[in-house]
Amino acid sequence: MSASYTIGILTVSDRCFRGETQDESGPYLRRAIEESRKLNNPVFVLKCVPDECSEIEGTLKEWADVRKLDAVFTTGGTGFAPRDVTPEATRNVIEKEAPAIPSAILYQS
Repeated sequence: MSASYTIGILTVSDRCFRGETQDESGPYLRRAIEESRKLNNPVFVLKCVPDECSEIEGTLKEWADVRKLDAVFTTGGTGFAPRDVTPEATRNVIEKEAPAIPSAILYQS
């Protein structure tokens, strides 16, 4: 039996955070990972935060440094509106970018 992985899915959305709409992208990502059957019984951590750099950065740091998650996916906050800051917040936290991973995900979807 192979080891289980802990995967974080962070949805960045003011409207979801305020409860004005339901998060669909986080659960969709979870289902896609589960249905791929590439991982043996992954454990998921899902969270929704507002479009605020400090909230995004804080969650990413906690998940990486404190909770030691194996992988983190972010969804939302990537448009061109002034409050869409997910890429910038992520770059403030990560040590190294792996641009081929998002490209592969887009290619497969």
